[in-house]
Amino acid sequence: MLPDPSTKVRQALAQLIIAMAHHNYLSLEGGHLLVTFIVQQCAIPSGATLPPVQKGKEDPTAVTPLQLRSMCDNILHLMTTTVPHMDAVLWPYLLEFIVPAEYT
Repeated sequence: MLPDPSTKVRQALAQLIIAMAHHNYLSLEGGHLLVTFIVQQCAIPSGATLPPVQKGKEDPTAVTPLQLRSMCDNILHLMTTTVPHMDAVLWPYLLEFIVPAEYT
């Protein structure tokens, strides 16, 4: 869905998705793509690291892949516990992620 490898961009998109969920936008057409994005971020491997940065150009606000995964885990939890009507959006799509190996 998002070819940008930047974890900061993916973090911003995840924050946008949870805001959209609170306003019931995920139940509209294309909402399953946003759920897919969140689940994909939850499946970031434990050994994932940021690409090397040139000396002197370190970003103190950089988001590690593990921080992004943790944030998306929390987003998925918040969607299920605090956003009304998300069961109709999540259940059809989350069950599809159980079988494919790419999400395990």
